[in-house]
Amino acid sequence: MVKLSNQEAWRPWMAFALEAVVLVLMVTACTAMQVMWGWAGLVLTELLCLALAVGVALGHKTPLREVFPLQALSLREAFGGLVFAAATMMLAMLANGISMVLLPQFFGEFTAIGDFLYVGQSLPVMVLVIAVLPAICEEALYRGTILSHLRSLKSEWLVVLIMGAFFGLFHVSVLKFLSTAILGGMLSYLMIKRNNLALPMLTHFLYNLYSVVVGSMSGDVGGSLDAVQSIPALQLIGSYCIISSLAPVLLVLAARLVDPEGHKGRRWLIGGLCSVALAVTGALCVAASM
Repeated sequence: MVKLSNQEAWRPWMAFALEAVVLVLMVTACTAMQVMWGWAGLVLTELLCLALAVGVALGHKTPLREVFPLQALSLREAFGGLVFAAATMMLAMLANGISMVLLPQFFGEFTAIGDFLYVGQSLPVMVLVIAVLPAICEEALYRGTILSHLRSLKSEWLVVLIMGAFFGLFHVSVLKFLSTAILGGMLSYLMIKRNNLALPMLTHFLYNLYSVVVGSMSGDVGGSLDAVQSIPALQLIGSYCIISSLAPVLLVLAARLVDPEGHKGRRWLIGGLCSVALAVTGALCVAASM
């Protein structure tokens, strides 16, 4: 992973301290702003993330171009980001399905979030606030400032796991923790491999854009979620396993596009076996629920 010019000033423990600060702000000031001002509060939350990211970087006296490296994406990298977004969305759907089955007492979170985000706003406004702003502000904070504190760690996969957990906690949702942690880990992997903030920004935008399109087309969000909850647990998990069965192969393809130098042929075999395992597991679950 690329180090900063004054990496010694960016200690790993500071990432945990900054995450703690972010979580305190999320459950206090940001929650209050969103309750009082609705979507205006949501916009202010994103802008606060951006301000915090830039402020910490300036406090470390590190050139902003190092903390937030931005370069033009090649067509191959952009397509890799698109594939990453699709695969991550599949895995997130499976994670949400598992969370709904294991934690039904928190199901109201999905309904509340869906009604807040996808009801009463025009599509252009939803794209701007739900897809564009998080792709810029949250990526600047997490893949920019917070990840920069962890650049001195030798294990890239440890960084991916930490950043995934951080991003899951950031969303302050029991049901969405697993899915957002997966997204955070994937975006951090992209940042580590390319050291180009534009790539996780694009991937994050595409991921959220899909949510916007589906959410805006669903109409009655609460009714749609209630219909999902009425599906037997085994059938629900099985269906999501089948839907996400292509994700492992797509992840291998995306990694091949984004990081061709680090690609290893055996990944195709591992991805293929994982895809088959998901498909078979899904089919068995659906059959058992009949």
